[in-house]
Order: sequence, then C-alpha cells, then structure tokens
Amino acid sequence: MRGSLAAFILSLAVVVVLTPLAHWFATRIGAVDQPGGRRVHTTAIPRMGGAAIVVGFFAPLLVLFGVESSVGNIFFSEPLRIIGLMIGGMGIFALGVIDDLRGLRARTKLVGQILVGVVAYACG
Repeated sequence: MRGSLAAFILSLAVVVVLTPLAHWFATRIGAVDQPGGRRVHTTAIPRMGGAAIVVGFFAPLLVLFGVESSVGNIFFSEPLRIIGLMIGGMGIFALGVIDDLRGLRARTKLVGQILVGVVAYACG
C-alpha cells in the first residue's frame, strides 16, 4: 500500500511539474490546435501535454529499477511484460507526438495503434 501511494505521489508530482513546461514548449514550437471548423474551443490549445503524462507514467516504473520492493519483484519476474509495457507506452506516445507535430490521417493512426496493441498483447 505504501509503495502504491509513493508511486502515485511521484507520478502526480512529475505531471504537475512537467505540464506547464509542455505547455510552454508546445506554444514555443507552434504545436497548437487552432479554433475553427469542427473544433469546439475558442482559443488556441497547446498540444504535447501527453509528454508530461508519459513521463509521469514511466517515472515510478523507472524507480523500481533501483528499489527493492514486492511490487518490483513482481514487475521484474516477467520481463516480457516489461518489454510490452515499454514498447506499448512509447509506441502510442510516438504516434501522439507525430500527430501533434505533423498531423496523421485517422487510418494511419488506427493502423499504428493496432500494431502497438498487437505487440503489447503478444508480450502479455
């Protein structure tokens, strides 16, 4: 229980710190979603917020590499699942970044998501 609470607090802290940085960076490089068309927002919305969430998700997992705990022991008892989690998480993140920066067609995103999902599923 204590380890889960620590992981949650670490994730929360990372996301709270990195979200404003992601907002600043996205605005700086022009990765913003402009209003108009089918958009419901009335002001430009920075993209790239998913980067803060990804780092917040992976931060507690990386801590498990250096801490002896029951959760870590369970986590490392199945290395194929670690690979699936890392490839799955980073694959979806990469698709999101490419979509935020360049834009991807819906079919391309769907194919990418299916491929990443198949790899993650195959890894357990």
